[in-house]
Amino acid sequence: MLYRPDGLPCYVGKGHGKRWLYHEQAARQGCHYNKHLQHIIQGAGGVVTKRKIWVDLTEDDAKMLEIELISWIGRTVSGGPLVNGTDGGDGQAGRRTRLSTRTKISRAISGRVQSPEERAMRSKIAKGRPKSAEHKAAIGAALKGRVFTEEWRQKLRAGSAKRWADPANRQKVYDWYANLTEEQKIKRSQNISRGMGYG
Repeated sequence: MLYRPDGLPCYVGKGHGKRWLYHEQAARQGCHYNKHLQHIIQGAGGVVTKRKIWVDLTEDDAKMLEIELISWIGRTVSGGPLVNGTDGGDGQAGRRTRLSTRTKISRAISGRVQSPEERAMRSKIAKGRPKSAEHKAAIGAALKGRVFTEEWRQKLRAGSAKRWADPANRQKVYDWYANLTEEQKIKRSQNISRGMGYG
């Protein structure tokens, strides 16, 4: 993954050996096939921050991961920060991957601890990507009728109590709530009531 000078990712790709260094070399020579990426690299002085997200993957797994990351972060054509020319996987948009492969990637992602920098980057990306009406409707449909088990409720209570015991966190909540408009406070109360099943 290549990053802009401000920390936002600008390109996701897969490769073998020293392939990941090609982009800077080509951009400095003015012959990169992706002129948008070339412009970013040249504007950064010919060198950008770059990271290998995963290594030692099969070709199929690398393609699938590339597609997943590009879809999750978003290309500039859909309001995201990536200048990738395609949806990834050698342009095979909509490609279906084996269940075993998807499970393997899911386990790798779920067990991975994100650094504070990564969390800040993802938060920045998410805040800059408004959800479409279809996306909002899909989220609502998925959550509608959801029932929390007693065990899950206890975990939520314990986590909330732990956070509330911290004076700094309490002050953040007070400050945040004080800055809400009356309309926002009413809407928040209504959302809480609906979520708890009170109406």
